[in-house]
Amino acid sequence: MLAVDHWRRGVAIALAVVLENIPESLADALTLVGLGYRGETAILIALMTGLIEPVGGILSLAMATSFLPFLPRGMAIDAGAMLFVILETSSLKAVSR
Repeated sequence: MLAVDHWRRGVAIALAVVLENIPESLADALTLVGLGYRGETAILIALMTGLIEPVGGILSLAMATSFLPFLPRGMAIDAGAMLFVILETSSLKAVSR
């Protein structure tokens, strides 16, 4: 696959994320207006919360690439923790019935 194809896919994914964030930010702003914030302040706060997401994405990418050798072990630990939670919750529900 050519690098141009990767770039185009990356742009498409970025645009999809932006489009997904618009209704989320609108909901945040409307909630703030409902709490008594002025419209301009609510929009500014919603904009700031949306702008921090790319920073988190870049930090996540940097951490994931720097810890690449440890990712399989970390994912195995995570999977074990999820299985434990599922089994623990299921067994509690089964015992309570």
